[in-house]
Amino acid sequence: MCEDSIKIAFVIAYGNQYGLGHYVRMNTLADVFVKYNCICEFITDVNTDLGNYDIVIIDTYWVTDEFIANTNKFTVCYDDNALYCYSCDVLINANFYAEELNLRFGNKKPELLLGSKYALLRKQFQISEPISVKEKAEKIFVCFGGSDLRNFTPKIVETLKDYNLEIVLGAETQCDENIKLPFHKNPENIAEIMKKCDIAVTACGSMVYELASLGLPFIAVVQADNQQLVSEYIDKNNLGTICGDWNNFDSLQLKEEVELLIGNYERRVEEHNNLIKAVNKNGAELVAKGILEEYGKYCNSNT
Repeated sequence: MCEDSIKIAFVIAYGNQYGLGHYVRMNTLADVFVKYNCICEFITDVNTDLGNYDIVIIDTYWVTDEFIANTNKFTVCYDDNALYCYSCDVLINANFYAEELNLRFGNKKPELLLGSKYALLRKQFQISEPISVKEKAEKIFVCFGGSDLRNFTPKIVETLKDYNLEIVLGAETQCDENIKLPFHKNPENIAEIMKKCDIAVTACGSMVYELASLGLPFIAVVQADNQQLVSEYIDKNNLGTICGDWNNFDSLQLKEEVELLIGNYERRVEEHNNLIKAVNKNGAELVAKGILEEYGKYCNSNT
């Protein structure tokens, strides 16, 4: 598809103060573009000169409506919560709730790639089969993303220390010394660790889509304002259990929710079935093809 080595700039937020979801999902998309012989480069400074690129893909909260409208390139935006007025060529929002948002557009309406049909799942989740739900649940997966912005993992581990836990710390997580049980740090294949477990405790970030692809029932804590919409959708559509947020976390409530989920086989089966229907494992391929198709139209209209 990229016969002329199209150059793509990914303008992203990156670092432990942002969470790693932006980087992970854009890296997943870049992997597909590379397969089509595109050249992909990541940029964290929005002041970088974009003149040498053919396509600019923006996935950061640190831009403005004006920046999006004035890249002077074929522009793709990844949106989470209808943050901007999108004068771009393609708009992606792969969240469950995407089609419920009141999106705003500028001087042109972009091609819309909306909903978890377009989920940008890492390769290991694209190729993994869903778990088999066991009648007796025994093991709990615990992970709060690549950076654990609010240092939740030690609280969760302390609360659930009497259970059989598989604990994962992300690459940017800084709480190693506070975890008194064995844990995995930035494992190469986190999907295989998830598949050893019967339920999960996590944040309402991008990891819920990975858990959904495996059909692994979960309990989630809202860790940031931008996770509120996904938490509401999960709760409303019986995809998992929401156990408060960072302002009102209650360890007793978490233990109670864990006991209820572990002890209810029928509920775990129902949530498992709902989850695997909610996410498309081939979303990254669909997004890349959609962008390249629109880019082809753009090129043809400017010749």
